[in-house]
Amino acid sequence: MGGVSPSASVSDEAMLDARPRRRLAREATVYAEGSEPDQVWFIHDGLVKLETTAAGGATALVAFRGPGEWLGEHAALDGSPRLTTAIVARDATVTSISRDHFVDVVGSDPELALRLLTSFVGHLRASVRHELRLASGDPTELVADRLRSLASEPRFASARSTRGGTLSIEMPVSHEELATWAGVSRRSVESALQQFRAAGTISTGRMRVDVHDLAALGPRVAGPVDEAPAGTATG
Repeated sequence: MGGVSPSASVSDEAMLDARPRRRLAREATVYAEGSEPDQVWFIHDGLVKLETTAAGGATALVAFRGPGEWLGEHAALDGSPRLTTAIVARDATVTSISRDHFVDVVGSDPELALRLLTSFVGHLRASVRHELRLASGDPTELVADRLRSLASEPRFASARSTRGGTLSIEMPVSHEELATWAGVSRRSVESALQQFRAAGTISTGRMRVDVHDLAALGPRVAGPVDEAPAGTATG
């Protein structure tokens, strides 16, 4: 049925009201890299990961989208083929809107246009921050930063729970995906996790990380949520 999400703004509601929602299971592909941007999606709940084909044909995880966020809006706005593949990381509920309708509403709604621009600037700032961290050459800090994202950002809330003062994260990514998302090797991820386990900062299970001391992972940089590495579009 239709209806709007609690996380939707008034501008979102104008497009979402009375439109049907779709429930997408984990691993479902929302759109593929290289496809035409004929639709845009609003995420009501769940989590979607964005992947791209890196040099040599390997797949790299570059970003996530979660509740209250638009998916595929960048490509829709400039009309270019999509640069990423969007795959459901945790069961998600979405509403799809045609690109033509989305562009028409954005063009006539200054509030929505400003929010999308603000979101884009946030993505750009996060990309620059990530590039600076990459330049630091500290893979352990890069892994710690991604763990802080999983432990604190609103889009990952559905993956978190608290048990006796311990923050438990049902990991939406494998070690290999965590490595590409952080911009380090898988060996660096495993080394960093081992360091954190030895220090008592975290413990790990199958696709789960229990954070016992979030502060020990280091302070989080204030600002918009982290997104793709610099130069990577996520439409």
